[in-house]
Amino acid sequence: MRARSSADERLLDVSITEKGMALRERAVEVPGKVAGCINLDGEEALTLYQTLYKILSQASAKDAE
Repeated sequence: MRARSSADERLLDVSITEKGMALRERAVEVPGKVAGCINLDGEEALTLYQTLYKILSQASAKDAE
């Protein structure tokens, strides 16, 4: 939910709704479900994580330009 700050109209107060909280609780299960679908050993999973993190970092850096 969004609303202008009563103290300063330039600010926007943001709060999570009940629907958002329910979605957040469901999202917690996603990594485990994805991991259950992929047959990787620990080292392969770590390599994948590091590669994905690198891709996301580079994409964020390009967005900032």
